[in-house]
Formats: sequence, structure tokens, C-alpha cells
Amino acid sequence: FQPPPIGADGTEFKGGELWLFHEVTLDRKRLGTLFLLVDATYLKARFVRYLAIAALVFIGALAGAYLLSVALQRIVSRPILGLAEVARSVAKDQDYSLRAHKVSEDELGQLYDDFNEMLVQIHTRDVALRQAQDQLEERVRQRTAELEAANRRLQEEFVQRQRAEKEIQLLAEAIRCSNDCVSITDLDDNILFANESFCRTYGYAAPELFGRPISLVRPGKDAAGKVIGVRAAALQGFWRGELLDCRKDGVEFPVWLSV
Repeated sequence: FQPPPIGADGTEFKGGELWLFHEVTLDRKRLGTLFLLVDATYLKARFVRYLAIAALVFIGALAGAYLLSVALQRIVSRPILGLAEVARSVAKDQDYSLRAHKVSEDELGQLYDDFNEMLVQIHTRDVALRQAQDQLEERVRQRTAELEAANRRLQEEFVQRQRAEKEIQLLAEAIRCSNDCVSITDLDDNILFANESFCRTYGYAAPELFGRPISLVRPGKDAAGKVIGVRAAALQGFWRGELLDCRKDGVEFPVWLSV
């Protein structure tokens, strides 16, 4: 064996061998250099063994992780996925009567119970809200029907009032234009209305008659008594007979009177 030339302190691989140079000193004086030669074949074999062991450990860890994930999927993932599926169905269909079926009594089971309790509360509020909405719609329908009925009654009353007003206008025009003498008095026998024929026949202008007693056109001292007698009979329903009336100029004339 021929040692190589002395090199710097350190290690290096050469030709499948490991060379190690290390300076030897005593009292800061260099005595020599230690040279160590190691066959790297053994190291490579050990490295390969360690690498194989590491690979086997890694593969075993992967297999263990896979088996653990399968077991955890049955224990954790599937219940959570089932809970998520129920949540999606509730969000999609707005059906709060759905419930998640608990599969265990652990923390996931408690999560299922809390989720179902939340659905119960939401479902109760949703039912109450729908009932209140239905009641409100029913009240609105009833109120609308009442308003429509009231509107129809108002329309009918309006039509009847228009018809009555038209009939009154026609009657008033007929009385005004009638050739018969027509007058209207209150219960105290004061004149409220006299048509043109009345004014023309008795010789009075309309303003001269309004508010005056009807005895104005009854001649004689007993005019008031005649008026009272006619009124008393008319209040029983009807009076008709012949009287002697007087014009404004004092001319008396007989009339056939209906009260």
C-alpha cells in the first residue's frame, strides 16, 4: 500500500474510497498527518439498506394512512357528508321539515342533534309565518270583499239618489208649470212654495207669499178658523172640499181645494 501525498485536512471520495486527512500536533508543533482510508462500498451498501428501509417505512405509512382514512371516512366523513346533503336539500327546497338521522352518540351525534334542533326552530317559525301570512291574506280578502260590497251599495245609492233627484226635478218642474194652483205650507200653515199659476191667480208675487200664513188668501174674519179646520182634517190623511178664497185686490172666488 502506497500512501497518497499529504493533502489538506478534510474528507473526500475518490474512486469508491473515502479519504480522510487530519493534522496531528503537540504543543502547537506538527507531528504528522493522520490518513484514514475507508472502502466506500460498505457505506454504499448500508446507505442502500437504509434507503430501502425508509422506502418500506414510507410505503407502510402510506398504507396505514389509507386504512386510517377509510376508517375515519366511515366514522367522520360519511356522517358529515350526510349532514351536508341534508343542509343542501333544505337550502334548495326550503323544506325545514327534513331531519338528519344521527348515527352515533359522540360529538358528531351532538352536532346532528343541534342541527336538527335548529331545523325544528326554523320550521316552527316558518309555519307560524305562513299561518300569519295566510291569516293576513284572508283578512285582506275579507276587507276587499267588504269594500267592494260597500262600493256597490254606494253606487246603488248614488244611482237611486240621482234617480230621485231627477224625479224631484221633474215633479218640481211639473208643479211649476201646472195650470192648477199649487202651494206648500209648513205645519204652522206658513207658505213655503207657490207655483206660477197660484201667484198669477191670486195676484201676488212669489216673494210676497213666502213665509206668510195661508190665511192671507182666505177671506172673512173666520179665515184662521177655516185654516185650522182644514189642517186638522189634512193631518188625519186627506182633505178635499170647496172654499171661498180672496185675491190680492179683494175679489173673492170659489176654489176646489185638495190638501
